[in-house]
Amino acid sequence: ITLVQRFHDVYYHWLLEQVPRLLQVIDMAVQDRSWQVLVDPSPYVADFLTEHLGILPSQIISFDANTVVCADVVAIPAPVPCGHVPPSLAELVRHRFAVQGTNPQEDTCTALSRKGKSHHTLMQRDVAVADLPVISVLRRTGTRRVANHEDLVTALQRQYSGVARVRSIETSGMSVAEQISLFRSTHVLV
Repeated sequence: ITLVQRFHDVYYHWLLEQVPRLLQVIDMAVQDRSWQVLVDPSPYVADFLTEHLGILPSQIISFDANTVVCADVVAIPAPVPCGHVPPSLAELVRHRFAVQGTNPQEDTCTALSRKGKSHHTLMQRDVAVADLPVISVLRRTGTRRVANHEDLVTALQRQYSGVARVRSIETSGMSVAEQISLFRSTHVLV
């Protein structure tokens, strides 16, 4: 089973593009241990496969651009478009790694810590608006400004309604401490 594709060595792309691909065929690899998985050689990848997906270390082949890998049968799960995870695959990841039996008021990281785990996972749950991730759109002047700033903010608010809070920000006149506070609460900066 090959999961090697462009940007496979970047954690974001691994979690949101490679993991959904593997989840489509994971039962095959767990039920028949003769299947091997060709993946990026980053240490977190092997740890993730063994710890969270039940893949044995002997089933993992680390990708090396200078090595030819031969196989009788190759499974190539359909690639996920770079940065555009289909909702059905994102839901598959959420369900697979949702923390079971957590307090709805407790965030995923706290729940995992309580269970003795340290990996971040994805989990869909109902949250108060104040708890939603924040997308900040920085208003700038000059050559690096967004010409249609208000339209962009409106479009993002419409697209991510109920999923994230979108806010327009302007840092001119703010102290360094105020800017740090503002950006620390930002999950995505445009």
